[in-house]
Amino acid sequence: DDLRGYLVEKIIELFGDPRIGNVSAWHSVTPELRDVMLRWLTGEDIRFFLDVVSQVEESHMWEPGRKFWLGLHDRRRIDAAWVAFSDEGVFRARQIRMANGGTGRSNFGRQEAGGGDAKKSLLIMKIGNSIVVEGSHSFKVHVFRASNQQAPALFRPRYDCGTIRRIPGSETVVHNGRWQDRVMELIGYRA
Repeated sequence: DDLRGYLVEKIIELFGDPRIGNVSAWHSVTPELRDVMLRWLTGEDIRFFLDVVSQVEESHMWEPGRKFWLGLHDRRRIDAAWVAFSDEGVFRARQIRMANGGTGRSNFGRQEAGGGDAKKSLLIMKIGNSIVVEGSHSFKVHVFRASNQQAPALFRPRYDCGTIRRIPGSETVVHNGRWQDRVMELIGYRA
């Protein structure tokens, strides 16, 4: 994990993130190798989200969440992931990256809702035919059909969790009891 994280950091530093911006360097990479990098980036984003929110929110939910989301990633069920941090999350994310020898660059989005939602950070994932939004600070898991034209798109610079909450056509799951089973059912997988 440490070596993969280091490689991802250095490759992105040299060639850019293949998911965003000007990615001309990635056009000459074979699809198979590009897929490896995208899979690594997906795992790195999930781990990074969980590391940051575990530090900015004291909650019992993050250890079961870590096991669940990384378990889905390890079984190659999560096709893509993207993080949108709150201001507090951005500050902590940069601290973590710098402490680990990174550049402190911002390969993540911002969650910009104000008021009671200002502390929330989001993990937006493409899982099969679903877009799944996990969030911190009591944000329910939201599951959208990927065909829903209003579902949040991945790799955007800004998100508003209040807007996401109001998008019609989502199923929501509260982090209580066997919430993981309900998410698995909604994304079309059996435990």
